[in-house]
Amino acid sequence: MDSSLQGNLLRDLQRAKKGRIFLALFGKHPAWDDHMEDLGLATPSLRTCKRVLYIEGMAANAARHRTLDEDEGAALSPYRHVLLWIRNEEAILLRLVESTDGRGRHYFPLVGAVHFSAPSTEDALRWLLPPLQSFVHVCRHFTDRTAVQNHLRQSQARLDSERERLPAGNDQSAQPIPEECDALRTVSQRTNEVVSVSIPVTRYDLASSLAALVTAWRTTRRNRDQPLLLAHGDDTPVIICCAGRPNKDDFWFLRRHDPP
Repeated sequence: MDSSLQGNLLRDLQRAKKGRIFLALFGKHPAWDDHMEDLGLATPSLRTCKRVLYIEGMAANAARHRTLDEDEGAALSPYRHVLLWIRNEEAILLRLVESTDGRGRHYFPLVGAVHFSAPSTEDALRWLLPPLQSFVHVCRHFTDRTAVQNHLRQSQARLDSERERLPAGNDQSAQPIPEECDALRTVSQRTNEVVSVSIPVTRYDLASSLAALVTAWRTTRRNRDQPLLLAHGDDTPVIICCAGRPNKDDFWFLRRHDPP
C-alpha cells in the first residue's frame, strides 16, 4: 500500500457520512462464473480494502496455492476468518468464508464487509458481528444473483433502521492485559513493511478480545491515527495483529496453520 492510500484509509466517515453504516459483498460466489460483481462498495475505504486485501493479497495467495503440491495444499487453513481493520473510531469489519465460482474454482473466498464508525468498539462489534456472519452465510448458499442482491439491500436497510443501537460512549469492559499491550507495542515499532504478532485469545468472546487489542493500540496518540489490522481464524486460538503498509504477499498468514 502506498503512503497516500494509507493516509486516506478509514477517514471516510469523519464528516458528511458520519453515523452511516455501509454493507458490502465481493469475491467468489457460485452464482457468478468468475469473481462476482461488487455489491455495496460505496466508500473509498471499502474499495481500497478490496484492492489491497482481495485483488492483490488474495490473488497472491491463490497464485502461491496453485504452486503447492496436493499434500501441502490440503494442509492449508480454509478461509474462515473475521478481520477488523481500524483507525481511530472508524473501522471495516470483514467476514471471509470458503467459496467457489460457478465453475467450481475455489482459490478465493467470499467476503462480507461492514464499514462503520463508533466510539465503543466492543459494543459495535457485539452488534455488527452476528448479522455480518449470518449475512455472508445466507448469501453463500443462494444460487441466484438476484437473491444475493436483494438480500444485501434488505440487510443494509435493516442496519440503517437499527443504527441508533450503536452506543455513543467509549469502551468500558474491554481492558487489555499486559501481554496484549506488550504485543501491540511490538507492532507499533513498524517500518514501511508489515509487522505481525500473534496473541493468544484470552477471552471467550471475540468482540471483547478484539476490542481489548484496539484499546491497547489506542494507548498512545501516535497509534490511534495509524491503521491496525486484526485477524482471527474460526479454528485458531490466536489473533494476528498487523501494522504497517501491506504488500500483496503479506496475507499468506491467513492460509497457514502456524501463525507468523
